[in-house]
Amino acid sequence: FVVQPDSKNYDHNTGRYTYRFNIGFTERFNANITVDISGVLTGTGAVTQHTQTTVTFVESQTGALDIKLVFENEKDIDLHLYTPNGEHIYYANRGMYNDDDEQVYGLDKDSNASCHIDGLNNENIFIPAEYLEAGQYTVKVNMYENCDRQIPTSWSVTVRYQGRLIENSTPGYGNPATGTYPVNAPAGDFTTAFTFYLSPVQAIAAKSKAQLAATLHRIQPTDMDLLKMEQEEINRSLRNAR
Repeated sequence: FVVQPDSKNYDHNTGRYTYRFNIGFTERFNANITVDISGVLTGTGAVTQHTQTTVTFVESQTGALDIKLVFENEKDIDLHLYTPNGEHIYYANRGMYNDDDEQVYGLDKDSNASCHIDGLNNENIFIPAEYLEAGQYTVKVNMYENCDRQIPTSWSVTVRYQGRLIENSTPGYGNPATGTYPVNAPAGDFTTAFTFYLSPVQAIAAKSKAQLAATLHRIQPTDMDLLKMEQEEINRSLRNAR
């Protein structure tokens, strides 16, 4: 394949170009994948040296609605989903589990929490068909903590409904929605990366929340979640005091 990069950046300190492009895989892949890059064709017609990279497989749950955040470097970047009924799914509200201790919907990955690096660089929200609501959904990405302020970080959000990419109505973003946190990026941006609407037909399998609540239990925040919540409240107070 010959591809055009989505973007390129030049570092004046190192004299190095960084190119970014997206490669899409179906959710049937369940192993690490080696990507072989034969070279970059420069403006002079020369081809740079060959390189390889590994796309690491991260196991996560799936549903009728799947929202995935991946990012390039080891930062604490959080994924947030706002549902039509006002529920806010993120690290402090991870969703619900059933009587069999199985998570039935919500956030099942919170990577690099408070810069305790896990190497995943991946967050995932899933919602099965019976829990979907008709209406507008909003997806935000937030730099909770910039663990290494000396390097930039690219991020990408992909949203699938019934296994297929859906349209993003947020201006300036597609599917996947992509962006970059530059060097020294501050925390607390809450960037709106994705907005989409599910029609009553698409959410036809949904039951009432009252029916579902009787069989579900809310996932309690972990100790790390509580620490992040406390720090976020402190940061919010500092911002308001300025």
